[in-house]
Amino acid sequence: MPIVIGYWKIRGLPYYKDETITLTQFEAILRYIAEKNNMGGADSKERAVLSMINGAVNDLRWAFVRMCYSPDFEKLKSGFMSSLPDSLKIFEEYLKTHPWISGTKLDYPDFNLYDLLDTLKALEASCLDGFPKLKAYVAKFEASHNKTNMTVQNSDFLGEISGFYV
Repeated sequence: MPIVIGYWKIRGLPYYKDETITLTQFEAILRYIAEKNNMGGADSKERAVLSMINGAVNDLRWAFVRMCYSPDFEKLKSGFMSSLPDSLKIFEEYLKTHPWISGTKLDYPDFNLYDLLDTLKALEASCLDGFPKLKAYVAKFEASHNKTNMTVQNSDFLGEISGFYV
């Protein structure tokens, strides 16, 4: 059975389905795919650190999401953009001593951070201009993975998905 990645029209959730499981919710999908590809941490300590790093990425993501879905988007955008450098500085500093946000090897928080940075650049193309390590991180991530566009043959699917695959 092929893997299906899509978006439910009714519930508005991303979903993932393979021969053994059907999942909804971004975080569950991300972690499941990571574990299937040996990217979920080798032991409980490593899993906890990865979860902590991913949580830091999600803190920024949820601030972004709250702004985007607010009826006061235009008012909130300037405040979000003015506080964004402080949030990005944490990741910039970490990348000065680590090749990936997950540490020494690529792991699922890296996919989450890349996706968030790509989304932030869509909002404001220059948002990474003061962050050379983050810009290099994005370029390295894109160079090390095949960006593919795929259309899923599914009646519930709304269109094309862009994605990165290990």
